[in-house]
Amino acid sequence: YKRQVLAGIPKTMQSCLEHILPQLQVGETIHSKSLDVIAGESKITEPLQAVQDSFPQLEIGSYPFRVDDQVGTSLVVRGTDAKAVERAHAAIIQFVDDAGYRTRN
Repeated sequence: YKRQVLAGIPKTMQSCLEHILPQLQVGETIHSKSLDVIAGESKITEPLQAVQDSFPQLEIGSYPFRVDDQVGTSLVVRGTDAKAVERAHAAIIQFVDDAGYRTRN
């Protein structure tokens, strides 16, 4: 792997990036969908695992957060298959709605 270091000054960095852009290899597009749920991570573990089991080709992550006095979890679905990402995201929305949890986005 060849590494490039870019300057932190925006105009200089832009010039450097324009120079190295043609040299960069492009891989498959990674699609991503997320949902912030106002519920602790432990409350959504089982249904989230069921979604992951249904979509083994995708990466599904849960990331706890706290805003003011609310505890929540960001649920993120990533993968190269855009349709599968959409279906997994819909499954997550369904179990969140069925459980009556509120969302932030």
